Amino acid sequence: MRHCTTMFLVLCLVGCGPAPVPTKLCPAPERLALPGLKNSYRLGEKLFSGATPEGAEAFAALAELGVTTVISVDSQTPNIELAARHGLAYIHLPVEYSGIANERAGQVIAAYTSATGGVYLHCHHGKHRGPAACAILLRATEPGWTAAAARAWMETAGTDPAYRGLYDSMAKAGPHLKITENPSDIPPTDVQPLPLATRMVEVDELWTRLQQLEGQRWVDRIEAVSITALLREQYLEAARLNHAAYSPTLLAEFPKSAGRVTLLRAALEAGDAARSAEALVQIKADCRNCHETHRNFVLRQPR
Repeated sequence: MRHCTTMFLVLCLVGCGPAPVPTKLCPAPERLALPGLKNSYRLGEKLFSGATPEGAEAFAALAELGVTTVISVDSQTPNIELAARHGLAYIHLPVEYSGIANERAGQVIAAYTSATGGVYLHCHHGKHRGPAACAILLRATEPGWTAAAARAWMETAGTDPAYRGLYDSMAKAGPHLKITENPSDIPPTDVQPLPLATRMVEVDELWTRLQQLEGQRWVDRIEAVSITALLREQYLEAARLNHAAYSPTLLAEFPKSAGRVTLLRAALEAGDAARSAEALVQIKADCRNCHETHRNFVLRQPR
């Protein structure tokens, strides 16, 4: 009897103890339908994600939402003047599809936390780099944004799983990320896109690794698919260059190469060795022809 009474008292004391503090849940992403803002979402009271704003109506819609700062992680120079006409500040912090470095992540977080109003963070299509950057800054600033929640968000936005570097950057993010405290450490808004020569160096490195995997009979098909995704985006970024130094015929070559790489990826995913080999032959031919027409021709000219 005494034993039962003691157990009853223990159970009562346990039941009267402090209740566990519930973990704050992150809000579910809310899909928005706004003019000139493709693939746009609300991720909280302050943060919005999407594609590059298109036209004055897009910036007007952002201002109506209470957005005061637009952060671009795309490589193209943003339309700063049009944004300013609607009272919006623009910060340009371009990132690559291969991943987001801690230093750049810290700059994105600082730009977000220092904004006085809402923030619209975008990449080109609003599917890959932008959502990854949003996931990283939310993991660093909001306790409810676990790695699982951030991954679910990126999948909702359409982030390609082949961009393993973006997912890895998100998984490693958290409150430990160093936030850039000095505003002067944030690059100016007129950051220029990477020059074509730099992009071609990236293409060459990816291409070299792809050929190594081909020589190994695609022993690591997952890596090969990831490389094709990165290679395709390098070609598409090069195609978006709009500079007097680059001829239209040269820029027109890059979407064709991107299409070839898309076919290679599909063949690799299907495990079709014959189609993979055929796609590689076509890509190599495109590279040779482009180099002969544009790069080698220029190199042969008298100086």
